[in-house]
Formats: sequence, structure tokens, C-alpha cells
Amino acid sequence: MKISAFIRKTVKKNDTNSQATIYFRLRDKNKDIKPASELTINPNHWSPEKQGYKDRVALISEDVKIKLKNDIQNIITIIIQQYTEDADAEWLSGIIDKYHHPDKYKTQEEEEAECKPTFEQLLDEFLLKHKLSEVRKKNFRVVKRAILRYELYVRATKRGQKAFILDIDSITPDTLRDMWDFFENEHKYYKLYPAIYEQIPEKRIPKPRGKNTLIDCFCRIRTFFLWCYDHKKLLTVHLINSGLKNVLMELRYILR
Repeated sequence: MKISAFIRKTVKKNDTNSQATIYFRLRDKNKDIKPASELTINPNHWSPEKQGYKDRVALISEDVKIKLKNDIQNIITIIIQQYTEDADAEWLSGIIDKYHHPDKYKTQEEEEAECKPTFEQLLDEFLLKHKLSEVRKKNFRVVKRAILRYELYVRATKRGQKAFILDIDSITPDTLRDMWDFFENEHKYYKLYPAIYEQIPEKRIPKPRGKNTLIDCFCRIRTFFLWCYDHKKLLTVHLINSGLKNVLMELRYILR
């Protein structure tokens, strides 16, 4: 199986404005398929050997040359990776179209993932829509700030977690145990990682939290999780089954 890129159009030597469509040719046994792509180039700039721009082309930026080279190579690579013996012209045209218009081919799960609200956004929505007294809202906001500081703490201290964010669909009891540890020792981390508290400050310096205070914090976290589940905020069933619904009992057992 061989894949190549080519153009069909020719123009006069002094024509630097016309554009030719770049085609991809797939040859394998009895197949010889030649669908068009949406890539274009001036015929006088095309190098059949390089399957891209000639070495010396004036008035074309290096960025444009590199982008075309990468696009051609990416399409060829995708074709090679996904090729099967029953591939036909429709399949190849679809591969190329998907490269140019990936949004057309996104699954519902992929679209939902892109539109998925962050943990912070879900907390804000919860505080806006869930019926709470002003005092309870204030207490929830304290927990919210602590959770956001936990994210910063993980990024600052855990290897390979510099881009860590809490994901409502992937939180496990282990995550919650780690959060419990952070909440319990936050008064120590305040001194060790002052930058965290510069980003998400509190009016008062964090003080040691006793078990009753920690349990109260996690009561609020559990209330938030159950609200997400009840309102179908992309919280999957396995999280409830994995122990989040009973997280307080589990944490009490772990820490007693």
C-alpha cells in the first residue's frame, strides 16, 4: 500500500496567484483511489518529490510551508494507521474530510466532555440554584475555597500533576481521603506553600481543623455530590456505587 499527495493543475510560470487542489492517492493491489482534500498550493510552488513547497519560494512564510507539510504528513499517517483491506473511495474521502472538519465526527461523549463544566463552575451553580440560607452559603464558600486550594496543592506537590484539576466524574474515595488529609493539615501547608494562599486567600490564617469540623466539611461535599447526581451534572453512576454516597461513614472508619 502506498500513499502520496499530488496536484493536477498547471499554470503559467509567472502566475503566483492561482491555487491547485492537493489530492491524495492510495494504491494497493487493485485499488487506485484519488480523492481531493481541502489543501491548496500554487502549482508553481509545488514540488512532486517533496510533496509540498519547493525549497526556495519567495513571499511564502516558513509557518505556511511548515503547516502544509504537517497537514499532508498528518493525513498520510492517519490513512496508514486506519487502513484496512476493505477501504474504498468513500472511506478515504471520509478520512480526509474528518481531518479538515473534526467537529462533524465528534461523538456525543466527546461533545459533552468539551462542554463539561469545571468543578468550580459546578460549585458556583450549586450555590446559585440549591436552596440554602446565607449562613450555609457562606460555609459552603469556605469549603469551596479549600477545595480550590487543594487543586493548587496537588499541582505544586505531586509529581506529574502540574495540570491537575478535580473532575466530578473521576473522583474516588482515595481522592477524598487525600482531600481530608489536606483539610486536616492545611494550617501547616499555609506556611509551606504561601503562593497557594496568595491565589485563594482567607480572611483568617488557617487553623487546625478537628474531626468534627472535617466531618462537617465533608457533609457539605457529600451534599454537593448528591446534588450533581440528582441534576445529571455528568456525575456517573459508578461514583455513587463506589462509595461517594457513603463517604462520611468510610472516612470515619478510616480515621477513627
